[in-house]
Amino acid sequence: MIDFIEKQENKMLRVLTDLKKRNMPVVLFGADLCGKNYMSVLKQYEIPVIAFVDDDKKKQKAGYCGKTVLPTEELFTERYAEYPILISSFGPSRLMKRLEDLSKDLLKRVVWTEFYLWEKELDYYEYYQSKEELIHKAYGLLSDEKSRKCFRNLLQYKISRDRSLIREIQDSPRLQYFDPNVITFGEREIFLDLGAYTGDTVNQFCNTVHGKYEKVYAVEPDEENYRRLQVNTKQMKNIACLKCGVASQDGVLRFSSDGTWTSAVDEMGNAEVEVKSVDNIVRETGVTYIKADIEGYEEEMLLGAHETIVRNYPQLAIAVYHKKKDIFTLINSIHELRDDYDYYLRHYTELPIDSVLYAVRKDGS
Repeated sequence: MIDFIEKQENKMLRVLTDLKKRNMPVVLFGADLCGKNYMSVLKQYEIPVIAFVDDDKKKQKAGYCGKTVLPTEELFTERYAEYPILISSFGPSRLMKRLEDLSKDLLKRVVWTEFYLWEKELDYYEYYQSKEELIHKAYGLLSDEKSRKCFRNLLQYKISRDRSLIREIQDSPRLQYFDPNVITFGEREIFLDLGAYTGDTVNQFCNTVHGKYEKVYAVEPDEENYRRLQVNTKQMKNIACLKCGVASQDGVLRFSSDGTWTSAVDEMGNAEVEVKSVDNIVRETGVTYIKADIEGYEEEMLLGAHETIVRNYPQLAIAVYHKKKDIFTLINSIHELRDDYDYYLRHYTELPIDSVLYAVRKDGS
């Protein structure tokens, strides 16, 4: 029995019931992967989506997921003036501010929803209890009380969808991956950035080490992101930008490529992408620090990094929020490879995303 979680009502189930009783379509503000996921959840509960709203003119022209994409100002028109608004974005505060700037009356139409990482009919309390042994093992590996509180709150949030649990553990996004209270760096780091996007984390790394490092590998599979990555890092020294994904072994996989940070390996994807194992990427140089935020492929990445972790003893920062099991399985997977890491769990956004597990060398070197 896991005694640090409790069975609670899932607040979002009540919201879904209320929306269905209204018998009225909704408008989704945010035409991206989050919006796509929201539409899928609403479809499961037979709640129709009449349109998306997004300020991206390309999306307004092309539509999204078979739906019209409206400029925000269209929310005032007679046709759409009565429909509830759901914020379907990984940055809800920004979109709420956008509505407020247009008219505070728009905020009255917002129904607050949180369908991030949603699985219909899944009782998270029962699911976690069924994984008791793995969860207790993961919890016992965490090195400080702040990490344990993060762990408890993130599990309880999935059960209840109570936002206050996230607010209690949220750290500044500026600290993500390079939190000085958790991890330190030397002057000869070899940094492997998996999911480099357009170079934001590479730039953050360079600033953290004051430009003193040995080498950077920036790995990004999305075509448009990779192009921007090259442009944004062309002035940096000793950097290798690699247009590929990562997996347990080298090969080719289907990929959903949309030019955003949510591009990901997807069996139904619109492109093919080369993938490589971490062991092969850094075989010649080794690596001292690995950051991985790769949209749910972190477990596969670790399978292809066994040799590197055992041989190089790199420090790690791994996203543990994409799959419901990641928060307790990834730490156990790393511990099976080496038993000499200290583990810290931190959370960096207002949403149940951007939870990062750090594996820090015990010797502090």
